[in-house]
Amino acid sequence: MNGGSVWVTIGYIEHVPKAEERSPVARLEVADIRNDLLQWCLAVALQKLIAATATGITEECAGHGPVRFVPRIVGLTVDWVEQI
Repeated sequence: MNGGSVWVTIGYIEHVPKAEERSPVARLEVADIRNDLLQWCLAVALQKLIAATATGITEECAGHGPVRFVPRIVGLTVDWVEQI
């Protein structure tokens, strides 16, 4: 390796197309599916971070040696106006 970054695929996210019908019920159904998918992806992506908030993790920090980190998730805001 040349010391550069390498992309590694760890999974795929299902594509949820726009509603075929233009009715409010169909659009709401697709929006709900997309929101559920987003929440699932966040839960998977943040799983280790959430566990670390309770117990902390020890990691090597350049120039400091092993350091104990106790991350906290303060808030998460998602604005998806175009789906409404």
